[in-house]
Amino acid sequence: NWSAWWTLWRRVAGGLDSAQHLQLLSSIESRLASIGQRSKRTPRTSAYDDMVRLAASLERLPATRKAAVGDSLQKATRKPTESPQRWWALGRLGARVPLYGSAHDVVSPQIAAVWLEHILRLDWGAVEPAAFAATRLSQLCGDRERDLDGAIRNRVVDRLRKEKAPAKWVSMVLQVTEIDSADESRILGDSLPPGLRLVR
Repeated sequence: NWSAWWTLWRRVAGGLDSAQHLQLLSSIESRLASIGQRSKRTPRTSAYDDMVRLAASLERLPATRKAAVGDSLQKATRKPTESPQRWWALGRLGARVPLYGSAHDVVSPQIAAVWLEHILRLDWGAVEPAAFAATRLSQLCGDRERDLDGAIRNRVVDRLRKEKAPAKWVSMVLQVTEIDSADESRILGDSLPPGLRLVR
């Protein structure tokens, strides 16, 4: 039930305003802060991953709050393959092109580049969300204030090609492209029910 509760809020987050996003974050922030400090007496549950995914879906948070959440996720001491959703979350928190949020709330390229360096060091075969997270962090949007440096984007392109990632992901890093329905589902963390589509 706890897991379903956080999933519910993640699915309706796009219809909430920035004040409500802040309120949702405040309800899970202390639990997120304990990442990497779990003891054997407090095992991780699936609800933890759902809180991580909820936090990443709060696109109307100020950039500074997104940065704080992302820093706590990337500094976690647990194994990279444990809770792989945190890497998906970093990709969403640091995305150059938000799904429904404002471009003014996007984290700085400098912060996104730090997170990207951590993802580039992962074994992408063992951490399934890593390749798409790297794509989202380095996606070209055509805004000099948000785009990452060309050198690091080229590194991402080389890695995507080496890992045989979809050609569409390579294109997203090299040129300004529209997000298709398959990638929308990856970003949302859910498939939309048949007949529904996301309207921007």
